[in-house]
Amino acid sequence: MTTASAHRFIRLCALLILICAAALLLPWGRPALGAETNGSPCMLTDEQRAAYEADGTLEARIAYQESLRNDRPSEGLISQAVERERAAQGIGAYAVPSNWSSGMASVGAAHVLGLRITFPDHQFEENDTLDALQSIIGPKTQNGAAPAGTSPFPYESLSAYYYRASYGKLSLTGETFDYAAKYERDYYTNNPESFVAEALAALDESEDLSRFDANEDGKLDAVYVHFAGPDTGWGSVWWSNESTASDPTLYEDGSVRLWNMVLLAENSSNS
Repeated sequence: MTTASAHRFIRLCALLILICAAALLLPWGRPALGAETNGSPCMLTDEQRAAYEADGTLEARIAYQESLRNDRPSEGLISQAVERERAAQGIGAYAVPSNWSSGMASVGAAHVLGLRITFPDHQFEENDTLDALQSIIGPKTQNGAAPAGTSPFPYESLSAYYYRASYGKLSLTGETFDYAAKYERDYYTNNPESFVAEALAALDESEDLSRFDANEDGKLDAVYVHFAGPDTGWGSVWWSNESTASDPTLYEDGSVRLWNMVLLAENSSNS
């Protein structure tokens, strides 16, 4: 696969994960799902099913994918929709459980964090750069110029997708950072949140992570993690997936925590 093709694949994986999530989570998401998906890293293909049945890993892979709970609506975004409807009807707001906050807003502004993580035993290809990850996310600031290498539809940036699919209601920006993990990749397989938490703890020493909480709900809007090394196929840790984090660690003097996390494989093979 050429470098340009690999970048398009990663971009498409990110978009397809977003569209799958948006269909369940966001008020404007379901039309986007119907209009734009014809295959996704979150869907098991017939070819994959046959391969995993043959190697005996199918049940474990299905169980892992179900554990991510991507087939269930977000209570936080449901609460946002309820509050918008009450406001439209002139009904006063009421308190909702604290665990119903959603991380990223469905309208307004969002500022996401991109991490490009290497391991002692896995590095990125030469042209798989931090700038390439920035081009997948989009501008760093509101009204900022699109990064070099940004592609048009259908390989558009996440920022362009969110703005288009929300009919201009959500404006997304983001910043990207490199991080070298302390241990070899297999060390993190049983707890993938741990290498993201490790990267955030290191970044917290030099950056104000609260700026990645645009709606000030105490949760990072979203963290996109591009990890080095080959993927291990659908229904596994080292694959392009979206999940809600359970790690309770607080950053920036206790003001924010990890919440929505999207893993992006370096070069998926549909294996």
